[in-house]
Amino acid sequence: MKRGIFGIYHFTSVKHLQFYVDEFVFRYNTRKSNEGQRFNLFLSNTEKRIKYQDLINV
Repeated sequence: MKRGIFGIYHFTSVKHLQFYVDEFVFRYNTRKSNEGQRFNLFLSNTEKRIKYQDLINV
């Protein structure tokens, strides 16, 4: 995960750290699936929408 943060995102805030952890856990748990299966699983697991305003509020 540390390698992914430095390589992909370069910076993470404490507020959003759990979202990054959840993404890496999802990727690891579905590493043997192809992209289509992973995407369908992702869509079936979405529960609510995060609005941009909620995302940037500090």
